Parts: sequence; C-alpha cells; structure tokens
Amino acid sequence: QIDYNGTATTFFVLPDPGKERKLDASLSVETLKKWANNVYSGIAMVSIPKFSISATYNLKEPLSQLGITEIFADNANLTGVTGQSLKLSKVTHKAVLTVDETGAEAAGATAGEAIRTSLPPNFTFNHPFLIFIFDTKVNATLFVAKIKNPTQP
Repeated sequence: QIDYNGTATTFFVLPDPGKERKLDASLSVETLKKWANNVYSGIAMVSIPKFSISATYNLKEPLSQLGITEIFADNANLTGVTGQSLKLSKVTHKAVLTVDETGAEAAGATAGEAIRTSLPPNFTFNHPFLIFIFDTKVNATLFVAKIKNPTQP
C-alpha cells in the first residue's frame, strides 16, 4: 500500500505464483472494496520493480450508454465552454501510473531494549500482480491494472 496526499491509496496485490487466474476470476468491485477496507498494518520487506503503464480510452460509447448524447449532436449546447457552435466528436481519457523509487518513503529506527526473534515476511513482485487505486473518502476504485511481466522494462 502506498498512500497519496489526500484520500487516494494504491494497493499492490501479489498472488501466490501460479494463482493469478484464481485472482482474476474473483476480481469484482466488491472484492476491491473489501480489500481496501480490511487492511492491517505490519512490517514486511517489499521489492517492487519500477514501471510506468498507460492506457487511452474512447469514452463516446460508454457516455452514450449512460444517456449522455446531447453533447455529440449537431444541436449541442456548449455555450458554457465556448461561444461558437460546436459539438463533441470524440471524448478520450488517458490514465498513467508510474511507480519508481520516489513512490514511497522508508523510515527506520533502532532500539537496544528488544530484538526481533523472526524476520519480517518478504514479498518480491517478480510475477504477475494487480494494482488498484482506491479513494477512501468516496469508497470507490479509481484505477485497476494488471502487470503481467514485471521483469520486463
């Protein structure tokens, strides 16, 4: 989990090797909400590769399915945006997620009064994993991506 300023949090989900299909089959909005709302804190050694992913989506069809069609019609009223007679021909959305060494900050402290009797668990993201960005204020998933081969730059 990496927290952003505000109410957004990125979650990294690392299934056991070979269990990616089971994870894919169980994936739903409800599952993501459950994971986001049932996180516990602990110490772990985590190794995540640097990566950047992006995708571009044409939103005309999804918007039309939601009943937002007037902005694409010849008689569209966009006077709040421009004084010219215009209509939208296309609406696109581009999402980009970059994770690098500045994406999280590590801190540590040492005390001489106690020693750890066991090592913290180690999680290495070297096989397919899932990322989702969740907004805790509105209880909604904002972004979901699957990194299929994290060993390739």
